[in-house]
Amino acid sequence: MGNSALRNVAIQMKRQKKQSCSVKKEDEQIRSHGPRLVINQPPADGRCECCGRHVSELKPFEGPGDPLVGDFKGALLVKTWRTMTVQLTEEQLRELRQKHGDEAAEAHEQLQNTIEASWECRDCIILSGDEYFRVIHAKR
Repeated sequence: MGNSALRNVAIQMKRQKKQSCSVKKEDEQIRSHGPRLVINQPPADGRCECCGRHVSELKPFEGPGDPLVGDFKGALLVKTWRTMTVQLTEEQLRELRQKHGDEAAEAHEQLQNTIEASWECRDCIILSGDEYFRVIHAKR
């Protein structure tokens, strides 16, 4: 890749970083992000990935005073990062290993150290890991 191509990629990445990682009220931002590359885009169905409520049911973030770093005023969903499974204590991990073997315990350890993007509403984004997984499992 030549210098000009690298420069173009860097410019695209800067533009993408400037975009707020949030979903505003406008449906256009929920469904279409134009020709640019968007990784971990908001859910196409416009629902909180934790509680499942649609953006039409959500109260927007209000900016300063919300429990987030940054100003997400007007956003209905904000991208956050969550581990892929609940965090176990050493004792719980030992019990898992005894009941299901080393392979299961290692798989769980790997998942609890892996993160994924989650688009969440103002009520869900403040949940602790355990509370988050309780809501997710209650939804099923």
